[in-house]
Amino acid sequence: MKVLNEQKADLRNQISLDVKTSLLNLKSARNQVAVATLGVQLAKEEVEQSRDRFRAGVANNIEVIQAQDALARANDNEIAALYRFNQARADYARSIGQMERVYAK
Repeated sequence: MKVLNEQKADLRNQISLDVKTSLLNLKSARNQVAVATLGVQLAKEEVEQSRDRFRAGVANNIEVIQAQDALARANDNEIAALYRFNQARADYARSIGQMERVYAK
């Protein structure tokens, strides 16, 4: 009986740890999405500014190309952050036993 109670306590502790860990991962992933979204906005502004400088004749097209490259990387970062966020959401739903309710249609 003692062994069974210890196993039960271990299982409760493991479940609690899984829920807390997945909740922290979800919060972290949400913050990563916010940062990545801000990065995309800033990169878009950089592209517009470099295009304006090019049109005004004070910069060459290399600056525009570099800004476009930075925008592409920012978009990639946002996609990766969104993937991590959705993975964290799924992990949290699984840890609280609500996977089917959250993802069933």
